[in-house]
Amino acid sequence: MKVASIFLLLASTSIYAANDDRFNYRGTEGNNYGPEDWGSVTCDDPNNCLGWPDSWELSMGWNLAETSCQHCPANTNKQCGGSHHQSPIDLLRNKAINGSSTFNECIDVHWMKYEDSSCSWDHISDQGGFTIEPHTLKITQPTEIVADGSIRLSCPSEGGRRWGKIDFSKGFSQWWFLSHIDFKVPSEHSQEGKFYSGEIQMAHFYSVTGDEANVDNEMAHVSIFIQEYDNVPPYPWLDRAICQWRKTEEEQRAACGLPSVDPYPGCFPYSRDENNVTAISRNSNARNLRTADSKNSKNTNSNPEDKKSALEFMQGQPLRVEIEPDNFAEHSMTDEEWAAWAEAYSESDNKRFEAWNNGERRELLEWDHRSFHNYQPLIDVKTEYYFRYSGTQTVPPCYGRFDQSIPTLGGRGFTNHWRVMKDPIPVHSRQITELHRLLRERINPASSQTRTACAKETAGKVDETTGRINVARPLQYTSHSHFKVFCECQDWRSKWPEDRKWCASGNQNQRLYDNPYNHEWKEGF
Repeated sequence: MKVASIFLLLASTSIYAANDDRFNYRGTEGNNYGPEDWGSVTCDDPNNCLGWPDSWELSMGWNLAETSCQHCPANTNKQCGGSHHQSPIDLLRNKAINGSSTFNECIDVHWMKYEDSSCSWDHISDQGGFTIEPHTLKITQPTEIVADGSIRLSCPSEGGRRWGKIDFSKGFSQWWFLSHIDFKVPSEHSQEGKFYSGEIQMAHFYSVTGDEANVDNEMAHVSIFIQEYDNVPPYPWLDRAICQWRKTEEEQRAACGLPSVDPYPGCFPYSRDENNVTAISRNSNARNLRTADSKNSKNTNSNPEDKKSALEFMQGQPLRVEIEPDNFAEHSMTDEEWAAWAEAYSESDNKRFEAWNNGERRELLEWDHRSFHNYQPLIDVKTEYYFRYSGTQTVPPCYGRFDQSIPTLGGRGFTNHWRVMKDPIPVHSRQITELHRLLRERINPASSQTRTACAKETAGKVDETTGRINVARPLQYTSHSHFKVFCECQDWRSKWPEDRKWCASGNQNQRLYDNPYNHEWKEGF
């Protein structure tokens, strides 16, 4: 089969780096650095170092020779000067107000089209793609190394190996490919000074080489807020992910000889036999989970730390990524077809809320009967409008540096291109509580080669009163180098009925501030 190849040049790092450097959200403790000292987190072997969890080696021609982290906290004396683009930042809607001194035109002319990956839920779960990291809950698109040393997506299908992909508007003529999804609590970005219960960050790499794009060193994140409420039904996709992370947790606890955690209302409970093999109770049936001693595991790679996303491979030579030609095809649906689909989906999903409001509280455990889409959060946010800005990673090495981006085409190089959706997805409070628990009670895998096996380890800062954990980088102050804009109704007509209703809800100032979201839970700014 003919495939497109991307060759990636990976620079070596300083010989003085320490692979056991790590980072946290509390404060510096020896070589475990707090946010104010992330610039000291070094690494000489991204295969084994603990401090650079996402090295972005697929980002065409990147030089990962040093950290780019700067500590530029908001509400300070702007110690980084007037030119930095560290993330996260506070996002402001006044960028869209015509005629104002803050107006910055949205140059995008259409919504972000996206196409699903060939990776099914089973592909991801069977290959260890649901992991509990010290700094995040993660869903990884599985990849594999083939005979010639190149890597490819490890999700074969009748239609080939298809990367999840999204189409940014102005300035980007090719697709961005999905690598992994991080779940943060609380949100890292804020909107008009408001933080949310959590943030789902979808990480992407560009589908063409720097030579083809005329600029190197680019990456992208599409981010969706989630906000907890007591009077909404549990978000099905999130419950399904929670159940999968709990299975990962149960496997690791069993392998370490630790007891199971308490049941969660949205998941089937666990039981263990005399051989310490865990089963899920489904009425009279039981399904075995994998453990370190399981002989029949579908996952041939039992150590989650060995499972690398497309953006975490580091070799001593250029990498070759196999991308089948169909990945570069146009979107399979027209805008008219998407609009009809969005109308039908919206009507169906609204019935879930109506049933809850009418007192129908029947629980469907694990939700594995529902179809799965790798871009499900972008579907369920039900808006096409977003904030756009240029920034960095929010974990070390905080790639990249603004002074390096200046000479690149349009200042695009050494940049993380952020797209942050304007609305939060409403989720139930119990779901946010469980995300906090999973991160707070995290233990290292029994088979870990880089961390102390079975030890409790989290990068988060725990509130001893509430038990809630913080794995969000502190807000950074905004500079002109972030190039912030807000794209909304005046820029294109959305296909979501919720968006169209919001756009007609009043004048621009009313919809931006008095009625900020396209759903009825208007706990705004």
